[in-house]
Amino acid sequence: MLGKAERAWAPSRRAIMIVAGILAVTLPAAATDRSGTDPGALRDYVEAYQKVWNTRDAAAVAAFFAEDADVVMGNVPAVRGRAAIETWWRAYFERQEPERRGTFDVTAARLLTPDVGLVNIDSTTHGVSSGGDPLPVRRFRGTWLLRRDGTEWRIEAMRGQPTEEDRVELKPSLETAESLRPQVRALVAAYEDAFNRRDPDALSALYREDADLIVRNGPVVRGEQAIRDWWHAYFEKPRSYRALFIVDEIRMLGDDAALLNVTATGAPLEPSSEPVPVRSARGTWVLVRQGGRWRIAALRVLQSESDRLIRASDR
Repeated sequence: MLGKAERAWAPSRRAIMIVAGILAVTLPAAATDRSGTDPGALRDYVEAYQKVWNTRDAAAVAAFFAEDADVVMGNVPAVRGRAAIETWWRAYFERQEPERRGTFDVTAARLLTPDVGLVNIDSTTHGVSSGGDPLPVRRFRGTWLLRRDGTEWRIEAMRGQPTEEDRVELKPSLETAESLRPQVRALVAAYEDAFNRRDPDALSALYREDADLIVRNGPVVRGEQAIRDWWHAYFEKPRSYRALFIVDEIRMLGDDAALLNVTATGAPLEPSSEPVPVRSARGTWVLVRQGGRWRIAALRVLQSESDRLIRASDR
């Protein structure tokens, strides 16, 4: 995973040679043979991904993604579709030092349904240059949403967020987004209503008991009670705007799980004759239906493309 501040590096003639057979990558048995009810299969999948990622073979890495997958890393534009993801990873590997390798540590793995899983990742890229000098260590946090198709898992969505040590500078925008607001689903409308009423209890009731929340470079907030406490603390600070949640995409993952890409922005509470800058953010919501009720299993607030990400390793 990368941040905006990644350096550009020209490809080296000493770049790692890829065994021809890897071009037709198949996932290891450990990543495909486990029961769909065993979250250990998700950890196996990440381990298999790490091995292939370190070959620097963009096509092999892209094979881990679903055809309609999307990737959002930090404040860079979203990448949609397996072909575009392959192109994106190829450009990424070409920018990196040939010796740079990645480690993807699973911090949490859970099954939302028998065929949909969510994994939280701490990623680190590191290595030693050809001259023997340690490469700068770069860290990121990731959220992977996976779906099982038959016996194989595939990544439906990958999100990269800064670490808690990084700093994000939010850049306001003059775009109000009122004219862009589409018809939203009932849960998003209820969320928006609770937010604008400053009702932390109503907001937290929209999450599952095992849900988790990450807001930009903030800590992971796990569980409905912790999320309720977080919202209580959030609303203790004055807010001069009302929120608007615009659903950009709804992707069904079977009958009981859905992925939402959301743009969150705001409008001033008081009318003004002059344009008033407001902040905006991108969000990824994972919804799961239980007992006929949709609830949030995971919510990620990502910085907008105009925000500035200052990596801890670059300070």
